[in-house]
Amino acid sequence: MAIQELRDGWIDFIRRNDFTDLLTLNFNRPATAMMGRKQLGRFLQRLDRYLVGPRYAKHMGRRTFGVAFPEHATSNFHFHCPVRFNNPSPMANPGFHDAIGLFWKQEVCGGTTDIRPIYDPTGLAHYISKELLKLERFQNIILFSEFWPEGERPEHDRVDWLSAGKLVRAARR
Repeated sequence: MAIQELRDGWIDFIRRNDFTDLLTLNFNRPATAMMGRKQLGRFLQRLDRYLVGPRYAKHMGRRTFGVAFPEHATSNFHFHCPVRFNNPSPMANPGFHDAIGLFWKQEVCGGTTDIRPIYDPTGLAHYISKELLKLERFQNIILFSEFWPEGERPEHDRVDWLSAGKLVRAARR
């Protein structure tokens, strides 16, 4: 699969899957993709525990859906994450932005967050995939479901995880 085909596949994936918000997670210090993956996983556990409750692992259908796209891996490393929260959306909760910031700081000392609604999915898809023209960037895209227990990754009626998984596997070959 050619690089442009992979990028187009991710753009299509983002456009089709009704992501509602863009979460940006900044490290504000040197970091590696491997380190970022681990910290993202722990952050998502904290976030889902906050949103779903202490038994979040048993409620796969209520967990946060998203994909993390790495950017500026050698300078100002950060993730752009289109996400979709389950109903009711926590975005109306005035303390939610602070909670996200706190959870990220617990994983990345000095890290910062930004979250805002997605108004133009196509424009967003092009923006966050701009660095994907380098093949090695595809290997570092993270599906949030990677942090879920094996066998507990149900097919979601509104998220085409299967096509995303194919894109990830094609890039890692």
